[in-house]
Amino acid sequence: MGRLPYITQKASLMETAKDIFFFIGATLGMLAFFKTLLEPALNKNREKWKKVFEVVTDVDFQSVEQGTTNYLVRGKNLQRVECLIHDYYQKADYTQFNALLSNIYTEYFRELIVAHSEYRELVQVNEWLPDENGDWRFNKMAFAGEDRIPRNYHKHIFKAEIAAAKMRHSFKKLEALSDLDLWQIPFTRKFVAKRIPPLLKELSNPMVNRDAAQ
Repeated sequence: MGRLPYITQKASLMETAKDIFFFIGATLGMLAFFKTLLEPALNKNREKWKKVFEVVTDVDFQSVEQGTTNYLVRGKNLQRVECLIHDYYQKADYTQFNALLSNIYTEYFRELIVAHSEYRELVQVNEWLPDENGDWRFNKMAFAGEDRIPRNYHKHIFKAEIAAAKMRHSFKKLEALSDLDLWQIPFTRKFVAKRIPPLLKELSNPMVNRDAAQ
């Protein structure tokens, strides 16, 4: 009779252990099911991003950003950026990502489109002029008065720099999004933010006359 509580306790522990192993097995089975279900969608998004890279890369965005600072934007790089945006508007297949993370893809693409719109409101005739090579050259004289002396154009350049930086930042977020592993999906924004820190808006001081020596 004295062993009965011990036997009962042992049986209870065995039942608990069985329940734990059952729970682990069920969890692993569920994870395997979701992996089978979601991994093809994730891989399909990666394949589409490879096609994005056939159209435009971060090198093009970097060229546009640096060219804005240097008053000369290479037309071929800007055209590649605008080709991606045009294709997105036209709903080209390679810009339409599937249901897995589609809302975040759409959010980042819209950020890119808004930044591009801001950029093109600034980088246009007469403030910028296209040359025979299709490049865009900054036209200081658009800011000259009757005395033919350019003034207050640094604020314009600063705003264009900000818009260019925002375009590149959005593209890099899209790139990071397409490089996530399956286990990172539940924490998508956290991992994207870790790889692509928030954009610093203080890129330069618009009040500094960088051409004072010229």
